[in-house]
Amino acid sequence: MEARGLGTAAGTLDRAALGAVVLLALVPVLCGLAYSLLASVGMTGGGSFTLLHYINLLRSGDLAGSAGFTLAVALAATALSFVVALALALALRGARGARRSARGLVALPLPVPHLVAGAMAVQILSASGLLARALHAVGGPGARGGLPGLVFDPWGLGIVLVYAWKEVPWLALVLLSVLEIAGEQHEAVAATLGAGRVRRLLRVVLPLGVRGALPAVLVIFAYVLGAFEVPLLVGRTWPPMLSVLAYQRFTGVDLDRRAEAFAISVLLSAGVAALIVAGRAGASSEPA
Repeated sequence: MEARGLGTAAGTLDRAALGAVVLLALVPVLCGLAYSLLASVGMTGGGSFTLLHYINLLRSGDLAGSAGFTLAVALAATALSFVVALALALALRGARGARRSARGLVALPLPVPHLVAGAMAVQILSASGLLARALHAVGGPGARGGLPGLVFDPWGLGIVLVYAWKEVPWLALVLLSVLEIAGEQHEAVAATLGAGRVRRLLRVVLPLGVRGALPAVLVIFAYVLGAFEVPLLVGRTWPPMLSVLAYQRFTGVDLDRRAEAFAISVLLSAGVAALIVAGRAGASSEPA
């Protein structure tokens, strides 16, 4: 009886926790998406259904330019984060003696908000920032004006560097956990079968790391697709990333174009949802 009562209480707590998550997280998101969808087709404020806002976006060419730039930045930031995080995870995996202190150093950027990271990038990487001044002091390229622009640059390098700096620690810790749990056992089996160190890295460690970190990689890619604060602070003015384009449409003087901001939000949300579904479908189709 006592065990049954404890099980019932645990089930009640689980249902209450699930209800709290749905109420505090899922419901606001769904309400926001529903309002954005209605506003994007003109069905708020007593309006009638229309696809004119989507048509205007496509005709203007702004959507295509911003979408291409957004996709390129998200791919570059995600790829750079994964490569650096994998290298860090492999290094930490080998440094057993100093692993705890090394993990602490790697995790230092985690509590820094993205907004603060973007502001730091402006102060450090701009043409008159701390890096240029330090190089100028020692007679480096900053003194001759040869330092390449890493903030407000046309290629989005500043955005990529900020997101890599922020996401590498988290992804490295995820990869390290994956490799520690499964990698050592699989490597031991491969070594017993005669595989050398390089072959174990290419045929065992890397596939395990990629498969184990895939959900985290998808999260980073989806986050960068819809992120706003860093592109606004360090990104180029035109064409901007999609999130900044939506902000410009919403805060512009032309109120008739405000609905285009909601249309961009709907398209972004649909893209992220499709990415999540594709990632889950790919993960479920892999052999166990």
